[in-house]
Amino acid sequence: MNDVLHRLYIDLEDDNISYCLLRRYNDRDGDVDLMFFERDIIKIESLLIHKYNGVKVCSKLYYPHIQYHLPFFKEDKLQYLIIDCVFDFIFGKNMKKINFSLKKSDFFNSLKKYDGKYLSPSKEYLTVFLAIHIFLEN
Repeated sequence: MNDVLHRLYIDLEDDNISYCLLRRYNDRDGDVDLMFFERDIIKIESLLIHKYNGVKVCSKLYYPHIQYHLPFFKEDKLQYLIIDCVFDFIFGKNMKKINFSLKKSDFFNSLKKYDGKYLSPSKEYLTVFLAIHIFLEN
């Protein structure tokens, strides 16, 4: 694991910033995708810009997706660790948001029924509940 990324995970924990790893870091891409609660955006920005000398890169095309480019040296060569920050669920090719309700009745109403038995929930609900489970486990 990249040393900068390892320190970042420790700092996120120390600052009580909840996150969900969406895609692991690999040296080829030089980036990692993390999902955060939008309420923590000021703490995240302060950490990445002030402590890591990161540069914020926003794109209206991918809003609310924000990137921070964190400089570091590896073998005397300047490199950048790119932190892709996601603050909302995006689903599908056309980048539509997932609209869902956490009400128990709405969840059961979304289930498909066959012969009076409930089948699996929609992939939107599975995605959301998996992410919530990850946040609650941490």
